[in-house]
Amino acid sequence: MRPADDAHLTTLLEQVLDSAIELQGADFGDVQLYDADQGILRIAAHRGVGQEFLEHFACVDANHGSAAGTALKLGRRVIIEDVTEYPPYASHLDVAASTGYTGVNCTPLTDRTTGRLLGMLSTLFREPYRPDEAQLQLSDVLAAHAADLVSCHRAQQKLGESEEFFRLALEAGRMGTWEWDSETGQIKADAVHQSFFGMPPQERPMSNETYWKLMDPEEELIGTKRAQDALTEGKDIQLELRIHLPGRNTRWIAVRGRPHHGGSDTIIGISYDITERKEREKALREHQDWLSAFLDQLPGGVGLFDKEGTAVIRGGPLARLWDNVLPSQDPGSRTKWRSFDASGRPLPFDEYPGARALSGAVVSPGTDFLYTGPDRSEHWYRVSSAPFRDETGAITGATVFIQDVDKEKRAVERLRQNE
Repeated sequence: MRPADDAHLTTLLEQVLDSAIELQGADFGDVQLYDADQGILRIAAHRGVGQEFLEHFACVDANHGSAAGTALKLGRRVIIEDVTEYPPYASHLDVAASTGYTGVNCTPLTDRTTGRLLGMLSTLFREPYRPDEAQLQLSDVLAAHAADLVSCHRAQQKLGESEEFFRLALEAGRMGTWEWDSETGQIKADAVHQSFFGMPPQERPMSNETYWKLMDPEEELIGTKRAQDALTEGKDIQLELRIHLPGRNTRWIAVRGRPHHGGSDTIIGISYDITERKEREKALREHQDWLSAFLDQLPGGVGLFDKEGTAVIRGGPLARLWDNVLPSQDPGSRTKWRSFDASGRPLPFDEYPGARALSGAVVSPGTDFLYTGPDRSEHWYRVSSAPFRDETGAITGATVFIQDVDKEKRAVERLRQNE
């Protein structure tokens, strides 16, 4: 017996077939593997049969009429004592005669875990075949061994495919892999992870200090603490670390890890470069700070809100009056912002400037609102709005402008009362 994970499945099945032929007293034999997608059996190993036999039984389905086809159809062992006296075998008698067999034993190969059909072990006999109970038990043992070999081989194939897919995914994402042993203080990493630290590829594990000396001391302490907590509590770890390479700009990497199961004090994980993302975030913050400083110089207030009505950026002395969501989209703030139509009735919320702008309308010169402050004082403001569109013309939000019109509104009210 050779290891079940041997890549040469055919060689292994031939060894099982040789044992079956010898121990059962057979003369020929073959092993077929089942193709579940097409519902057919194909010969994978054989002994003593010629080319005519191989071509005739190259593909066997449940309607083939052969012993293997009948066993496939019934899902159990099929024994034909004498093929010449078995009418369903009539279409195969010429091949049986040229090959020289009379009796047939076909035993299904099934996965011991799932019960799924994997193939068929067939032994052929020159004389009529009349097995006793011991021979049938032997057939079952050999079939089970052959099934185990097929199962292990297919599991190995799937594992190899998964590993290849994982490797390609890591390469496409420019990701590195690493393993940290808390007991030895060693880090074993692949070439990509080592390259983040300016190291040449090397197989041997490196000490913690080799990596930590290129990081900020406070980040190293935080990372170590979180790693120990992850081992103690069995939870994942996520970090963003700066790497200071001599003579080069600071790099950022993201690290994600998980305690390795099996009782070892190790964490395995991946790492990837996020320097460009960090630089974009920094540039965006600087731009927003600059824009906010500019907007703060404008009279009134101005804001940009996204498609859900949530504030993206605001500026100006009156921008503080807005909550994080437009009044038209936030029922909680509607009591503070009230507007009225020409007849004096409350303006519907879908007629508020922000809601209209998100629907594509431009509201200018604006709609007047009576704002109720925290101290219950009331003040008049005029709100204008327009849709904000991306480069394709799609609406992605709304721009809103607010101005103080309280003096104007109250002067008009006094004039109306005087008249």
